[in-house]
Amino acid sequence: DAAIKIQEQLLQITETECTIGVTLGKAFCGEIGCPSRYEFSIVGSSVNLSARLMAKGARGTINCDKALVANDAEHQYSCAVKHRLKGYDQSVPFYSPDSGENHAQEVTPLDTHTAVHSSVRRDEIRTLIEHIRLQQELMEQEEARAIKGGESESRESGPHPRAVMVSARAGAGKAQFLEALLGHPEVKSRSTVLIANKCYHNTPFYCWVPIISRIVKTSKDVVKRIQKLKRLRRKLLFPPSLLSNAAIDPSYPPEMIDNDGLVTEDLFPYLSLLNDFLFMGVPLFRPSDKIRSLKDSQKVDKAIEVLSSMVQRYIARFHRPAIISISDIDTIDDCSKQLVQNLYESEMKLVFLCSTHRGTRGRRTSLGSIASTTSRSTTSTDVLDSIFGDGDNERAEFMRLKPLGKEAVLEVFKSSIRGIAEEDEAMIDWMRVAERVHELCGGIVRHAIELAHAVSIELRRMSKMQSSAQDRTNRIVELLEDFPVSKMEELIALRFDALSQEEQLLLKVASVPGLNQHSFSLNLLETLMLDLSAGDVSGHSDGIAGGITGDISNDGNIPLSVGSVGGSQMEDMFQGDNFEMMMNALVEAGFLILIGDEHADYLSIESTQSFRFASALEQVCVNDLMIEDQKRELHLRLAEHYETRLLRLGDERDLGFLEDDLTDGGGSLSTLTTSFTMATSQATSMRPSWQITHLTATHFSMAAASVQALLYFFDAATELARLGLREKSHGSLLSAYSCFEQRLDQCCRNNVNIVIQSGANERNRLAKRLLQMICEVAVPPAMETLTQDHLRWMFDANSHDLVLCIKMLFKFGQSIGVIEKDGYVYGSKVYQQVVFLTLLGLSEEAFARTMSQLKDYLDDSIAVSNYDTASGSDYDDSFSIDDLAVSFPAFSGLLTFYRDSPIQNETNLGREKVLATLFVAVTEQQDDMVHILRTKCILSHLFMKTGDVGKALSVSEAIKSAYNHDEHSLQMVQMYGMDWALINITTIVSVYIFRADIAKALESISFLEAQLEKVDEFASSTKAMLKGAVSAAYLLLRRFDKAVAISNGISSTSYGFFYKPSSILQEGLNKKLERLHCSLTSIDTTNAQVPNGVSTLYSLSSNESTNSDSCGQNDNIISNDFNVLEILNTDKCHSVCFKRSMLHPSIEVLSDRGMEAITAAICMAQIELLERKGQYNEKHTSGKAPDQDLFIEQMHYCKAGLVYLEQSLGQKDAGSHEKLTNFLSCLYQKAELLAWRNSLTQKVVTFGAGTDCDNAPKEPATNDEMAPKTSSGPSSSPHTSDIEVAISSLQKCEDICLDNGLYLMLLMVGARYINLDLDHGHGTMIVSRAFQEIEKSKSTDDLSYARSIYDSLCDPSEMTFRISRSLIE
Repeated sequence: DAAIKIQEQLLQITETECTIGVTLGKAFCGEIGCPSRYEFSIVGSSVNLSARLMAKGARGTINCDKALVANDAEHQYSCAVKHRLKGYDQSVPFYSPDSGENHAQEVTPLDTHTAVHSSVRRDEIRTLIEHIRLQQELMEQEEARAIKGGESESRESGPHPRAVMVSARAGAGKAQFLEALLGHPEVKSRSTVLIANKCYHNTPFYCWVPIISRIVKTSKDVVKRIQKLKRLRRKLLFPPSLLSNAAIDPSYPPEMIDNDGLVTEDLFPYLSLLNDFLFMGVPLFRPSDKIRSLKDSQKVDKAIEVLSSMVQRYIARFHRPAIISISDIDTIDDCSKQLVQNLYESEMKLVFLCSTHRGTRGRRTSLGSIASTTSRSTTSTDVLDSIFGDGDNERAEFMRLKPLGKEAVLEVFKSSIRGIAEEDEAMIDWMRVAERVHELCGGIVRHAIELAHAVSIELRRMSKMQSSAQDRTNRIVELLEDFPVSKMEELIALRFDALSQEEQLLLKVASVPGLNQHSFSLNLLETLMLDLSAGDVSGHSDGIAGGITGDISNDGNIPLSVGSVGGSQMEDMFQGDNFEMMMNALVEAGFLILIGDEHADYLSIESTQSFRFASALEQVCVNDLMIEDQKRELHLRLAEHYETRLLRLGDERDLGFLEDDLTDGGGSLSTLTTSFTMATSQATSMRPSWQITHLTATHFSMAAASVQALLYFFDAATELARLGLREKSHGSLLSAYSCFEQRLDQCCRNNVNIVIQSGANERNRLAKRLLQMICEVAVPPAMETLTQDHLRWMFDANSHDLVLCIKMLFKFGQSIGVIEKDGYVYGSKVYQQVVFLTLLGLSEEAFARTMSQLKDYLDDSIAVSNYDTASGSDYDDSFSIDDLAVSFPAFSGLLTFYRDSPIQNETNLGREKVLATLFVAVTEQQDDMVHILRTKCILSHLFMKTGDVGKALSVSEAIKSAYNHDEHSLQMVQMYGMDWALINITTIVSVYIFRADIAKALESISFLEAQLEKVDEFASSTKAMLKGAVSAAYLLLRRFDKAVAISNGISSTSYGFFYKPSSILQEGLNKKLERLHCSLTSIDTTNAQVPNGVSTLYSLSSNESTNSDSCGQNDNIISNDFNVLEILNTDKCHSVCFKRSMLHPSIEVLSDRGMEAITAAICMAQIELLERKGQYNEKHTSGKAPDQDLFIEQMHYCKAGLVYLEQSLGQKDAGSHEKLTNFLSCLYQKAELLAWRNSLTQKVVTFGAGTDCDNAPKEPATNDEMAPKTSSGPSSSPHTSDIEVAISSLQKCEDICLDNGLYLMLLMVGARYINLDLDHGHGTMIVSRAFQEIEKSKSTDDLSYARSIYDSLCDPSEMTFRISRSLIE
């Protein structure tokens, strides 16, 4: 009653509406303070609550607490809304007395919009609710049928999730529409509702954080864990979603379970993946050994499995249908999208209720029909495929929200007007206003709300002037004419000007942490304001732009400090609840929205109010009102706040509590917190999440603090790579590189202020000279005049930061090479910058030593000696790098680039020699075997490249002797990307075999097989590469069973790696050849010779001839041809492609056969398998003519194989020393394929099906020597030219083998002459010559092995066919 009288009297006397908060409880009343300043006041929790009820209440309302309502029997109350209040974990209900006519129920802006949607879109809401109900009933029927079917084979699958996509134009109010629908009593009573985050950021699983947080908090173990963490380390920061006590559905709470009940038993060990992916590094779950064994690329997939299981189990616990709501689902990150697809293909009663901007042009689907088959537009189908995958999209429906009509728009407009008395609203001719509002808004809700906010300001101004109704209506119409919706910035500016100066200041400051619609807490903003008021908190005595001081200025600039004047306006901001009240005013004005803890972005110590800008456009407009110096200063202060209070979470002493109290006696600190601790560049501490690190880097970057930003971006990239998020890691590295370029640009512009020491320019000249000797391009223009003194200025004389920058550049170059198209070219340029910066940063002694080692290559010994004598002892070496070790990975990357470069010439070879010499010279001074082993690998390759095979093999043997897996493997992988020592040993195996050093080859193979047992899956690329290469060596030795055993499982690996495509092809080839050669028995001499002179050598034994399974298995092997025939539909049939990917030349160097040669071998295997299939068919269908289609299919494989071979043989460097084994393999296979083509062509012609064969594309001709020749005359034909080219290919093989001492390969060439019946006499002579050379220069074991291989080649049971020089007898 007293509150009502106060309102009435204030309204009569001062014409002012007031808001009153009334609570019931104990309070202290009396004098408070010290003797110098007493204050009569009342304090207590009930006093604080009444103040908050007043502050959050709308104008003219009386708001009471629950205690008062429970003890008041005289009045009736209604609860209009609930609000999140400071100091309360859950929303507090606001009760208002029902008696007063002027006491309007207060609703927040978001609640207003939701209520309006419930009204203006009631028909659409009702339609959608009915559709969801029918879909849920349908799923329950599916579940019942599945249960009834039991475990029988005919059991139907369980219920499958459905999806409803609500599409509309941007700003049409889709989010409010979904909120109104989900708040409907019928939906809440029937369904478990899970609301995801709106995807403001592209953080993995960002939208799932509130859902998963609520699920894990139903675990008793998690709740205890959080309590223990908070108790043992009070400063430990938590994601707000873990601190929130909000329940998903208070009326239907889930039962508490243990951690093992969250997911299935097989996924329980992987729960701790969620620590990093969703909970920002907080050790909520204990790591397990299984997680440590996961490769980085597997972590995301495993995390998706864990989350999918968690959601499914949670929904099953409620025993009723569920709804998962995701706003703007087409903007979610790829990880969240994969989780959606996983859940969509599961079996459970779930409806995805989503909104999307896309698909708005599609036809609207009828939601009233359950079995609706209404066709969708292509756009709608594309949207469903992009989100839910290629599954059953008939379970997904589209619903388009229509633009609002005139009356609905007016209702939204009127409900969004703020602070206007009812009599003032009654004086306006709303029909005139409605026409203009509807014309401007076009039925878009957001536009109507923005216009309403602007009109509210003008109406409040006119109400004080006591204007007439006509004047007010005319003014509103005039205002609407002046502010078209196309100029939303002007409407925002108008609303901003209507705020008080304090509110303007607060909103400007909030626009900095609110960058990119990040959320920010009340505590954070208050801390930032206090830092500003303290003046020199961050050590910047010049303040913002060197001196905006004092109280708030009239233009709204941000002051440096509050000042000590008693009447200061800023002082009042921190008195009582003034700060919170101003924040609430900004929410009322529509600039900010209050969000729950579960939807807040970043870490905090305790639950607190969080805010977000209502739209990105408003944040940008407000932020643009500040001058650049002000923004930079605020970004710097905020970055330092994150750095000191979020990133530096403690020192090593603080970590003891985790070991003692959280491991429960099991494990150690290092094992428990593997994913939670690391040494950053600033301090050794508990590691923060990459999200916080990236955010800190972003603010440092916005503050133009490029070096700090660079380091934190690098930290974020490192953590992202550890989580298997390679593309996001690359994005952070790109940001770090951008910061490096910005700092370099600042250095160039500040050049006049940098003092250059004597000798610095000479070092620059020599460093550039050296770079020209090892690199194809010169240094970037920005680095042209760079010296060590410039680097000292750039990194503030901190050489450690320079080293970290160099490491970042190397990682960036490596990332470019893996992710971007033609990245290896751009990556090599970054490597060049690494080398140049390292040379400039070297200490005087180290640089002089390096130059002396390279005098012969620099070709300027006088200049070098002058530099040596000119360098004085007064040179400042306080900022320097001790040696070149930091740049070793860049040297390795450049050498790899030259090895695999498509441009192979003398110039590049010279550069490679200088680079290798420099690398060797430096590593010799390092007492580090890992660097020495990598250097020896480079030397071995360089010797091989220049044709000095003996030295190459000698160096490789030294590598094998020095290599120790336990000491060297993991370090080499971490530093250089692969275990290059093992790769080098693998490379020489094929060389040994080709040279007939078979005993040494077997020794190396045995060594590699032993290492395969030890190689960690962390080095997955190395292991897979080894499997493929070792299996290829066994093929050369005709051990097909061993080849299959070694390569088995490559294609089933779930992780990707650089050499995976070639390794998969190798595995497939091994299986095909093993099937062929292990199933053949003996020649069926009873078969007549076919007309083309090919002996039928694929007959089956008596046991196999009656075994249908054998044929079935053979069909399976034939069916998987790895799509090798696709090349026949490309331009490669007519020309050689010289722009191959880096993988092709790399494999040709490291293995005996490159990608094209392996693929051609698969084509050959397909031909032989089809030949066997044809013979099997002939044997079981007596009297039937041969299958002509089979001949044509064989011909296509033959032609495809020849095209692949020409792609490799046609490369400009195909015959180089390092690719010699591949070159010989291609020529060797080409002879066989040409012989097959000759034979198959005659088959097709003989059986009258030559047309299709003739139209098949031919292999590309690259030169006269390789191309088939044509001739005229009665006895010549195109088939004769194939035989001639086959002989020419073998002759070239013969010459190369004799020149290079490749006697086993020479033996194979002789066998091929004989087997293909090309020249039996010449073949016999070659075989004899090969055995003589092997007997003379090799061991007796080698000779014995060679005879066994030759016998295998010439054994009739192993031969494919013999080709007679005479086509038809």
